[in-house]
Amino acid sequence: MRLVDVKNGVVENVIDAEFRVGPWADWPEATSEVGPGWTFDGSDFVPPVVEVRPVFPTRDAAQTALIDWISSFEDRVTGKRSIGEKLSWIPKEAAAHAYKVDAASDAQKAVIDAEAGLLGITGNALCDKIIAKADIYHPVAAQIAGLRGATEVALDAVTDPHDYEVVLAASQAQAQAVADGMGL
Repeated sequence: MRLVDVKNGVVENVIDAEFRVGPWADWPEATSEVGPGWTFDGSDFVPPVVEVRPVFPTRDAAQTALIDWISSFEDRVTGKRSIGEKLSWIPKEAAAHAYKVDAASDAQKAVIDAEAGLLGITGNALCDKIIAKADIYHPVAAQIAGLRGATEVALDAVTDPHDYEVVLAASQAQAQAVADGMGL
């Protein structure tokens, strides 16, 4: 039989005994799930209340998690690239378009020719690659920005920190659906 030592209404110790003798002779008998921390009112055992802490206790913690997984999602599209390189993509795309129609400034030509030279390809071949990648990336970037913005609005509406995880999980599912729809 399972006997429990109860002090001030709280189970402190549990033993399995064959006989009611010794110091546990008057301990109440309990079922196998009862353990330390349970309460006992003289007739019923009640399990302890387990506090479930939120995964993201603050809006800032949820925002950090959002940015982390969006960055990870974006890396699936772009590959791992430094922020400096990513910041160069828009002006580099503009330079590529200008280069293709012979309207690039001297600075734009220098950027294209320098990178093309390092890659061992022509400036026009590099421009074709830049423009093709931009055509793929822009719709993805727009989806990412829209999803991030919508998620931030949803995070702002949260009143219970436990709901931050729910909001982020829903956004991740939406991001995966977007990625699947784009064949990524």
